Amino acid sequence: MTSRGETRAPEIDVLECLALLVVPAVLVGGAATLAGGDQSVPGLFVGGLFGAMLVGYRRLFYAVRTDEGIERRSRAARERASDHWTVRVARAEYDPRVEWAVVALAGAVGAVSLASLVLVEPGRRPPLRLVLFGALGLPAALFAAVVSAVQD
Repeated sequence: MTSRGETRAPEIDVLECLALLVVPAVLVGGAATLAGGDQSVPGLFVGGLFGAMLVGYRRLFYAVRTDEGIERRSRAARERASDHWTVRVARAEYDPRVEWAVVALAGAVGAVSLASLVLVEPGRRPPLRLVLFGALGLPAALFAAVVSAVQD
């Protein structure tokens, strides 16, 4: 990947990504605190999201030490896409019954979570994790069932 006299500099990549993630979060959070008072947490969140986008763009390049100093090189499209673990998982061959097992498991988790909201301690405030599992489990099962049926 690198020619003679050049070495990869992964520590530069990590430090630049860390700076791109933290600096926008601190700047936007600080500006929100100065402007609105109690808005530091949403400001940190919005700044963190912006920083995460910048890190995503920064990961398209890698740092190389040369005789002239540090240079950035573009990652090859092949290296970015086909070597990613999600592409390898998507291309994996497996039995179609596995899809229906995932559908059944996600549906069961969603149904049990929603049922437990009503049946277990009905007078108390429900734990957030039960609400999230119930609200996400059933749509995830429906989505997986539709995808599996379309692929057949």
